[in-house]
Amino acid sequence: MAAPSSSSQDVLSLVLQSEKALQQGEQLCQQAASLSSSTSQCSIDVLALDAKVRWMADAVLDQLEVARGIARYIQEKRAAISLQIQDWDDLRARHTTDLEGVLESLSGQFVPPSFHREKEEEEVSPFALPSSVKLNDKSTWKNLRDFVDDNAIEHVLDTIDSERNTLSDIFDTTEDYDLTLARTIDMVRSSIEPVGRASDLVRTIESTIMKQDDVKNGMAERLESLARHYEGMAEASRDAEAGEEFGEEDLNEMLRDTEELPAIIAELEDSVSSITDSSNVLTTKRSEFACRIDNMKATIDDLDELGDIMADMLATQDNIQGQCHHHLTTLHAHLTTLSSLHDSYSAYQLSYSKLVLELARRRAYTDAAGGIVRGMLQQLTAMTLEETRMRTHFTEDYGANIPDDICLCIGDLPTRWNILPDSKDHGLPDVPVGVLSEAKGIIAKAELEGSVAGGMDSF
Repeated sequence: MAAPSSSSQDVLSLVLQSEKALQQGEQLCQQAASLSSSTSQCSIDVLALDAKVRWMADAVLDQLEVARGIARYIQEKRAAISLQIQDWDDLRARHTTDLEGVLESLSGQFVPPSFHREKEEEEVSPFALPSSVKLNDKSTWKNLRDFVDDNAIEHVLDTIDSERNTLSDIFDTTEDYDLTLARTIDMVRSSIEPVGRASDLVRTIESTIMKQDDVKNGMAERLESLARHYEGMAEASRDAEAGEEFGEEDLNEMLRDTEELPAIIAELEDSVSSITDSSNVLTTKRSEFACRIDNMKATIDDLDELGDIMADMLATQDNIQGQCHHHLTTLHAHLTTLSSLHDSYSAYQLSYSKLVLELARRRAYTDAAGGIVRGMLQQLTAMTLEETRMRTHFTEDYGANIPDDICLCIGDLPTRWNILPDSKDHGLPDVPVGVLSEAKGIIAKAELEGSVAGGMDSF
């Protein structure tokens, strides 16, 4: 067998290089096809995961809206109770002001000592001030407030304060409920990553697949060129084995074509890298969506726990609302007590003012009756003196001539008269002019306000 020629050896070397390049190209194309197939499956997974993420996100947002509704419900219930409490506070302030006003008025209305002291109390040492001086010295006088049971009033006010503080403590129990829910809702809402439009994702996937298809088509063309080159070199190798000699120009052409093979392989490798990169984009998205689903599941678990908490909050709020209504009912009853106290002390002041006028009226009556009695006594005394004179004159003129046993009564003196009251009078206290004027002013004011029927007596 003859030794192979130099051209035949060159051709054989080029065939081996071409065959190796073809094998590398086929491997790269197979790798690209595998990546493209996995990319297609990955795109399906991404779309499915995206749909699941959207569904879970919508479910979470719906639950958050329910939670917001519950927060608003609690807030509205608290606002309604708060308004009722504020209304009660306003009523209490009004009733308290009215009561303080009448008590202050009582403090300014004086009671003369003679209105409440017994005779024994007034009999003091000889060095005491004259009664006329004490009567005008109001620093020693009591006022109507001194006869009021302040301890009873303080007890009522303390009871109201205690009930009101209890109501505040109960009402404050749910003070932070709506804020806590709002913060929790905002925190959950912020943890949900924004979900892009589905159409954008579809376009991204379509663009990725189309790009890969373009790259694969280009790789197929390059693989075909590698196959054609290999077939040409294989045919040249067979011709060389058959004894055909190739010229230098033919060998140079085959060499140039073979030297282009590494560039083609590099392009195929770049194409595989491109497909890998685009595939990695979708793979990353799939991982992101899977992670988001896990986060969504944790969020849904948190929402379930939040649901239990909200149920407890609602139960507590309803219970607190019932307790608040009960205490408000009690507090309104206390306002009735304040109103009764105000009316009682107003009636007390008015009655005292009427008492002053009644004492003045009785004093006028007593003085008038006394004047009549004194006038009668003076008249009777004068008549008795005149009668005595006349009887004495008659006896002197005619008595000696009349026997003693005739009309024994002729020598009697006239009857002496004394007028006494039918019952014991305790005596009326003096009514200072200022006290009387003040009482008239109180009654006039009451009549002006429509609290008293009838007119005011004048003295």
